[in-house]
Amino acid sequence: MILRSEPDDEYKAVQSIAFSPDGTMLAAGGKDSAARIWRVADGKLFRNFGRGRAHHSKWVNGVVFGSDSKSLISGSTDQTLRVWDIERERRSRFCTATRRASTQ
Repeated sequence: MILRSEPDDEYKAVQSIAFSPDGTMLAAGGKDSAARIWRVADGKLFRNFGRGRAHHSKWVNGVVFGSDSKSLISGSTDQTLRVWDIERERRSRFCTATRRASTQ
């Protein structure tokens, strides 16, 4: 399969890939702070979660689809997890990692 990005995309190194449970999509996260989804059938870019305020500010180093193939979860070195609504093409949830010091 050949994956195609949008002509103006500056797609950089891929850090993580995942197939959707139904096998119709392939997601990738990379050093350009974006999570993208391609259709397996034709290899064309389907969704690009890497633009605007809602996207990650650092590398995306983990992607996984929800069990129903309707959401994508991305994790980043910016210490956030984002849940993307694939059908509506927007972020639906967001959480930030926190660190706690251990005294033991």
